Amino acid sequence: MKQLDYDARFISLAEEINSSMPSFVLEKSQKALVAIGKTLSSSKIIVLGVTYKPDIADIRESPALDVIKLLIEEGAEVVYNDPYVQKLELEEGHQLQSLGITAGNLAQIDVAVIVSDHSSYDFEYISTCVGLIVDSRNATQGLSLSCEVVKI
Repeated sequence: MKQLDYDARFISLAEEINSSMPSFVLEKSQKALVAIGKTLSSSKIIVLGVTYKPDIADIRESPALDVIKLLIEEGAEVVYNDPYVQKLELEEGHQLQSLGITAGNLAQIDVAVIVSDHSSYDFEYISTCVGLIVDSRNATQGLSLSCEVVKI
């Protein structure tokens, strides 16, 4: 029985940590923007990857959906890119289209938030186009990037 109780507490703790991560990503993004003299409500943010895990098309239980919702609630202009999900319907009736990763599109972005680190992302290129990346997946470790990176 002790083993079953331990497993239940471990699962509960894991769920608690997972459910708090979107708020933590929001907080880190907000602090990173403040450090460069911006606010969430005056920023354009791209969420990179909206799937539950890399290189799949499954958005069920994806933390990206909660991250996007929280950013919108704080007044940020939010766009996203995901090579596996071209259209995203949010609960509030918002509908978003995946934005292409081009120099022109990224030049308008204040911060890129990595939520799913798809293998097709070229983070070195992305870093040449945006001034700030918030990395919630440790996807930029060991890379030579041209912008500031906040790792979570």
